[in-house]
Amino acid sequence: LKSLEDCDECPAGSYNDAEGQTTCLDCSVGTARNSSGSSSCERCDVGYYQDSLGERSCLQCPGIRTTLYSGAVSLVECICPAGTYAPIGSSYVCLSCPEGMQCQDNSTEAAIPRIGETPDWPHPVAMTGYMVLEWEPMAVYKCKDSSWCPGGPPGSC
Repeated sequence: LKSLEDCDECPAGSYNDAEGQTTCLDCSVGTARNSSGSSSCERCDVGYYQDSLGERSCLQCPGIRTTLYSGAVSLVECICPAGTYAPIGSSYVCLSCPEGMQCQDNSTEAAIPRIGETPDWPHPVAMTGYMVLEWEPMAVYKCKDSSWCPGGPPGSC
């Protein structure tokens, strides 16, 4: 029989959640622990992720990207925050939403629908008083009279 004095602490990146346990458990994905002797691992903060087991720290999302919640398990969960969008052909860059457009969390230029399509992903949208053309959906035009332009997807005027 071992006494508590005989027990070894679990190293960073692992934990032991029960007294008398002889093995340490790796921190799961989406969590990390940077100190030894822990009884649990901590979820990665918003803006961080961890896609591997047994890690001491979480990885920060690139650039200004963030996550929608704590405990993210993949780089794919790092998204452009509200007020920005991901341009076509760019993996981890977020650009400011153009004046006259609204960009919610996770907006991407590639998701802008064509006329008649139903959008299935967040995308930049023209605000009331502005319009965008289907063939040039990121070029924003301000209308002389805001009542002429209800905003919305390309070609809404």
